[in-house]
Amino acid sequence: MKWMDPTAEQVMAWEEWVSSRPPVVRSICEKIDPWALYRMKSTDQIVTFYSCNENGTITVDILPEHNPWMIVGHRVFGIDPSDLQIRETTE
Repeated sequence: MKWMDPTAEQVMAWEEWVSSRPPVVRSICEKIDPWALYRMKSTDQIVTFYSCNENGTITVDILPEHNPWMIVGHRVFGIDPSDLQIRETTE
């Protein structure tokens, strides 16, 4: 499930940006769909991808619009990319 449908230009810009990154970042970003909603397996929270870090981790946003029990969103860094699973449904 996607939180937005990117335009062809946005997809092209993402691919160009990824190709110019250091190898560690590139290897992670090539596996990430930046427009997908993910479930963080360790917490069961719904997250969106925010950024890739050179230490092999990613940063995610945990937002109230995807986690109705929340009042304020959070940005969390240091997440292992393998902790994410693409969310297929809205339930």
